[in-house]
Amino acid sequence: MRGPCHLPDEPKVLLVLPESVPGARAHGEKLETELSARNHTLTRNRNLQVAETWESFTAALAPDGFSPDVVYCYGAGSPEGIVMEGGRTVGTGMLADAVERMPKRPVLLYLNAVDGGAGLVAFGLALEKWVPAVIASRFVTNADSAIAREQGLKLLIDILTRAVPPHRAVAGLFGRLESPKDTNQSRWLTPLLFRRYSEWQAKPPETQARELHDPHWHLKIDRVSQFSTVAAQTLQMVREGRPRCLAFVWYGAEGQGIRMFHQRLYVELREYLLNFNATLHEVRPEWPMESTDPDSAFRDCLCEAFGVANLDDIPIAIRRFNQGTTGKQTLVVVRHVPVDSPRVMKPKTLKAYLTWWDRAFMPILERERGQFVLLGISFIVRNPPKFRTLVLEKERIEDLALKHTVFRLLDEMEELAQRDIADFFKTHNIHLPTRNRDGIIRRTLEKTGGHYEKTVEELQRLVNESWDLGEEKERDGGVEMDDEDY
Repeated sequence: MRGPCHLPDEPKVLLVLPESVPGARAHGEKLETELSARNHTLTRNRNLQVAETWESFTAALAPDGFSPDVVYCYGAGSPEGIVMEGGRTVGTGMLADAVERMPKRPVLLYLNAVDGGAGLVAFGLALEKWVPAVIASRFVTNADSAIAREQGLKLLIDILTRAVPPHRAVAGLFGRLESPKDTNQSRWLTPLLFRRYSEWQAKPPETQARELHDPHWHLKIDRVSQFSTVAAQTLQMVREGRPRCLAFVWYGAEGQGIRMFHQRLYVELREYLLNFNATLHEVRPEWPMESTDPDSAFRDCLCEAFGVANLDDIPIAIRRFNQGTTGKQTLVVVRHVPVDSPRVMKPKTLKAYLTWWDRAFMPILERERGQFVLLGISFIVRNPPKFRTLVLEKERIEDLALKHTVFRLLDEMEELAQRDIADFFKTHNIHLPTRNRDGIIRRTLEKTGGHYEKTVEELQRLVNESWDLGEEKERDGGVEMDDEDY
């Protein structure tokens, strides 16, 4: 029997993203970035949680677990079900049993599996008995994975941050996608909705004033010299039209925010470029395996990232990013997967790659006006000083005679210091109890040892708790006004 369904004002969202699925990590980052920008509660360690394995997924569904209101699963499909991390296939019965055992079941379950075919229809039929709204993808192949991710992003934004009912969100998806090549394809790729509600009750989240709380503040702690260098030179390139490519390499020990810096560049540059009538797009090439023909390996990994067969087709692919819009400049961020082992890439291989890039790829890009590239390559290393010596002194990469590319090695991503965090919080008006702010930061650094990612995670938790207290005080008593405040 159908009845009204209420989406909580601050819904808890579980993202099931097996890391072995191509594009899953990037998809998760994009989801968190876009959702948290529209609803400040949808951040990790608060109302957003990520599961990669079947075990972590079922743990989140348990009575003492996360207990999500919304579950979104992106991954690989098969005729038998959804493939999780480690190759484990989850069938219809397994998933239905796990949901049935939940004391409080989700109001929305979205299964977005590549190569699932018609098999996901069985999931929808089995789960609609327990979940008011089940969205299932259909006929999405590996070649359509970008479409699947775009669908997931647009539907979750609509449902979770704009209070659009699932049936309207799915119905309105057709015609809004950038990826499908033709109308017939996009019709067949539109997901199915299994609906067991008469009315969808939801309201848009209250938007925090940006001057009070930047939803992306956790990406912007410290790294001032590194970010300032990249941002200043990138904006100057777009403004002046030269050079056409900037290449930056950054490095540091494991856990010092190497991957987070990639995400920060995307978030901040996207905002800055609005003032330059320019758009930003990101591609994420996988490094090729060792090859006897490095030039061919470099070419293949770049073509795969842009979804083309030849290097000559990449400018056309970039033009499609803007959907044929004329007059807009485009900055493409080529975000290579961080190098975490010398077996993937050494400074000597980096030198060969930059030489190939400047010789084989950049002359092709320069044929097209208004297209710029920011090449970002990062290394997670055990001995940062030794890595810097290899790059600058042994391989002398900064002395390469590049004609179309400007290369720069950034300073090491080091541990956080108390003064850097205190200054950052004051500048950005991040909420922590003012009287105890310095003590809280000091104790946090003692707890994390200055480890960048652990420190950011701990500060996120503290800020969320502090913000919740502030909201409660505001609801209870409001803000006391000064008698002489005219």
